[in-house]
Amino acid sequence: NVYEVKSRLYELETSLSSKDFLRISKSQIVNVNRIKALVPELNRSVTATLTNGELLTISRRYTKTLKALLGI
Repeated sequence: NVYEVKSRLYELETSLSSKDFLRISKSQIVNVNRIKALVPELNRSVTATLTNGELLTISRRYTKTLKALLGI
């Protein structure tokens, strides 16, 4: 599911479990358990396909955190 919240994203990020949720851009947090596939892009960003078929772009700024979390 996709949710839109009125609270600040950094507040939501701190309240969610750091193991299951990851900030992927200035405006998005994703449940890591729902990522089905990752595809690296030429501009060093990563495209994530979720289990519901939605495509999200993980910005370059957050790819290091993603790789560390997944052990890549």
